[in-house]
Amino acid sequence: MENLHESGKVYFFKTGLSEDPKNTFGSLLEVNSNFDILKSLHICAGKALGITSSDELLEWEFDSKQNTKNPSIPNPLSSINSLKQKTTKKNDYYFLLFKPSYHFHKIKFSSLSLNKTMCLALDINGNVLVWGQNQEGLLGLGYDITMVETPTIIAKLKDIKEISLSDYHAVVLNNNGNAFSWGLGKYGELGLERSIYTPTPQQILTETIYSKVFCGNLITCLLDGNGHFYYFGVIIKQLGGYSSTITLKSLLNDQSYQDGKNIYFEKEIEELDTENFKSIVIGNGFVALLSKNGLLYVLEYNNKLRML
Repeated sequence: MENLHESGKVYFFKTGLSEDPKNTFGSLLEVNSNFDILKSLHICAGKALGITSSDELLEWEFDSKQNTKNPSIPNPLSSINSLKQKTTKKNDYYFLLFKPSYHFHKIKFSSLSLNKTMCLALDINGNVLVWGQNQEGLLGLGYDITMVETPTIIAKLKDIKEISLSDYHAVVLNNNGNAFSWGLGKYGELGLERSIYTPTPQQILTETIYSKVFCGNLITCLLDGNGHFYYFGVIIKQLGGYSSTITLKSLLNDQSYQDGKNIYFEKEIEELDTENFKSIVIGNGFVALLSKNGLLYVLEYNNKLRML
């Protein structure tokens, strides 16, 4: 969550505590009244990280054992578990610890991007920092390292201005508008010719000078300095089920996927050539693009382009 309310205060819903059985949320709780206001907030899989107005990192964590410390607080998953008649997994998160703590206070952060296993960060000097598990080569530090507990600089990357991370790949932009990617790229989302996996950053070789980057599952979306839209990869929609997940992919304007070839090349949508965009949101089965004129376009997995 970027561009927080001007007060910079953060609130979370305290789940499972509502007296109304139809309301799954309890009251809002202010969680950082005794800390600096936040410039941004990032939440993913059991933790929340925020960058304060003084460029420090605040962290909140969920605690699966907190309900045993407070027996009077019901487990919000109990009704779900009773229906499924299954034991809750150890890595399920029940409650949020409502007192954040400062982390890595010697580093001044400018932006963050998270997934379930790691953190990708940018400091105020343009250095890219990573910490967490090295699944799918996402730490960008090579094959051998499996875990990093403290922020570690990727030495190959200098003067970086934009970062973005998905569950499987990462892309960053430097001050010259060059893009670098690493991780998995089976469907071309790395933008690297004949490369479906790289554990260290590699430059995407195009003539375009990029200004913003947005990573999603199997797709990388970028904007140039004029707000023109480009992408690598495909739009994916996942239909969840108890036994398996059905996945639908869009080919957009590229037929090479049907030929069994990986897609490596920068692509554009012809209908969007004359539009200038300022922001992108990648969801399950769609890419939403907000134009500088306030128009909202939605590009869907089934090749449909709509203007809302």
